[in-house]
Amino acid sequence: MAHKNLFFSEFMKIKLISSTSFLFFALLIILFPKLLKAQLSPSGKFRNYNAILTSGNQEYLTGRNRLTLDIDAPVSSGTVFISNQILNTYTDSLNSLSYELKEAYVDLYFQSIDLRIGKQVIAHGRADGVFITDILTPLDLSEFLTKPIDLMRSGITSLKATRYFGSNYIELVLAPVFHSNILAETNSRWSLFKQFKDDFSSFYIDSNLSETKKLFQASTHFAFRNNINWNADLFVMYWANGNPAFAKELVVSGFIPTPVIQLHPQYSRRMILAYSGNYIVSENFIVKSESALHLNKPFDYLPQTIINTNLEELTPLQLNQLAQNFQRNTDGFLKKKPWLISMFGAQYKLHGWRLTGQIVNEHIFKYENILLQKQNFSYATLQLQRSFLRDKFQTSVFSRYNFPGNDLWMNPEASYEVSDEIEAGMGLHLFVGKEPDRFYGHFSFHDYKSNSFGYVRITAFF
Repeated sequence: MAHKNLFFSEFMKIKLISSTSFLFFALLIILFPKLLKAQLSPSGKFRNYNAILTSGNQEYLTGRNRLTLDIDAPVSSGTVFISNQILNTYTDSLNSLSYELKEAYVDLYFQSIDLRIGKQVIAHGRADGVFITDILTPLDLSEFLTKPIDLMRSGITSLKATRYFGSNYIELVLAPVFHSNILAETNSRWSLFKQFKDDFSSFYIDSNLSETKKLFQASTHFAFRNNINWNADLFVMYWANGNPAFAKELVVSGFIPTPVIQLHPQYSRRMILAYSGNYIVSENFIVKSESALHLNKPFDYLPQTIINTNLEELTPLQLNQLAQNFQRNTDGFLKKKPWLISMFGAQYKLHGWRLTGQIVNEHIFKYENILLQKQNFSYATLQLQRSFLRDKFQTSVFSRYNFPGNDLWMNPEASYEVSDEIEAGMGLHLFVGKEPDRFYGHFSFHDYKSNSFGYVRITAFF
């Protein structure tokens, strides 16, 4: 009986009726009563995933079961789609259960206009391993690369209207609220704030980094598809980035004065002009490119007294004076600048192999030397893919190299289709690189060298 009570109590922790899903299902019952009589088309998959560190004592990194159930049902003039996920992370607790309403929306079809209303995943762009125009949907980055990109994405409640003009179309997205990306906690091995940990004995963030704010956002997408060999997408967005900028505050606390950095997340909408396109040179050769200009993106800087000083050598009086100087600052040590991220790449097929390469550059306009970020930050990606045994056995190697930091991420992977319903896969995520400079303003794979891991997964489809 005790085991039954335990199971029941854990099961009740699943958030099956969140406020969003409750309101959505209420609308379905009110607006689409015929749905109850419609023919449902359920589908889904069950995945078991296990990851083990390759360094140290090969610690068990994570293990989880994920059940995905998608329901598709026709209604008058459209369809209803609901995607549910139940997650059991048994490395946290054998009885750990959580629920996510990943998507829940209504599609309405008219003569030349389609409407999609509800919680939906919106994916754009052609770049691999980097998000340029694909920024509308929030991401779960709390465990970084232990999740594939399709599981990182979470739906955003929005209205998407698509107006067709032959092969071309215009897409308008309106989102009444903003949802931030989910980042790792500061004490996590996947924390993004390595540049502060080496210089301050402790710091904290006054946010769980998974925020919802009343920030109305809009995006317009012009898609040109008339040319068989060439297509292009133009974007005008008024959108907030899912990752926050952090206003910084220095506080001295404790009986033995200790410098503590407080990071206050800042989310702000900005105008973004973007382009994405590709050109099919031949059946085996495709050229692709993608760019986005952010007109007002915040960047970090710090006082020279912080950058040039070893804080451990300061007296309590000097630390207090430094903290007072911090408090006089009014911009949170953030400067807003125009920022351009651009990608140029190509894909080539030869004797069954597919090779894809990209060069990406990030450029800050109106640059000032006090910024922690470099004016130009460039990196390259390379992917090699090949299938065998009539496409049942898939192999790939993806890598990204950051030129300024001389650091590298590599992901070799193989999967095998055991049957139409079962697929097995395994791979590695390897991180290498030199140690970055003090207060390095960019993401570095060196910081995650000890996090290199191998993984296996088994997926059953139904």
